[in-house]
Amino acid sequence: MDLFGQVNVLSINRNSYCLVVIDDFSRFTWVFFLFNKAGIVDQIKKKRIARQYSSVRTPQQNGVAERRNRTLQDAARTMLCDSKLLVFFWAEAINTAFYVKNRVLINKSQMKTPYEILYGHKPSVSHFRIFGCPCTLPHLESNCKFNAKADDCYFVGYVICMAYMVDNKKTKQIAESYDMLWLEENDTDARVGLY
Repeated sequence: MDLFGQVNVLSINRNSYCLVVIDDFSRFTWVFFLFNKAGIVDQIKKKRIARQYSSVRTPQQNGVAERRNRTLQDAARTMLCDSKLLVFFWAEAINTAFYVKNRVLINKSQMKTPYEILYGHKPSVSHFRIFGCPCTLPHLESNCKFNAKADDCYFVGYVICMAYMVDNKKTKQIAESYDMLWLEENDTDARVGLY
């Protein structure tokens, strides 16, 4: 496991650190976002992990986690640049990158994805979407016949139960839902200047 941060831009949930935990056998990855370093101890206790220390300024001793950190950060940077969403979506981009990588990267020693090694079956990828793509979130009920029936949103991640996280442009909040109308074919340049 490895920690990166302090990120100079707080995430939407006001976090500035990311703890990356990797299963050595399957290479399945988990990420935990933290406001400060003090939260690490609680996360380690929840996962029942024995703490081991490496020497200061010797990233070579923790090569697997260091490489995974860099891979996740590079993927998140690319997704943020391509989507034209603001930097404070960095945690959502990293969360999306780890979610996808667990389900598509092949562990060369076993020729299976980390998800398949850990859970014993192939993961579904049919629900994958382009990070930052426009979508609409339907209202469950409307109190006026002529009010909008849906809000414009942008896809910003997955919830473990295969639901989606979207940034609602109207409410400026993150929402979770299964029910979306996807507009992936729309030009991503329409997102510039939204915030």
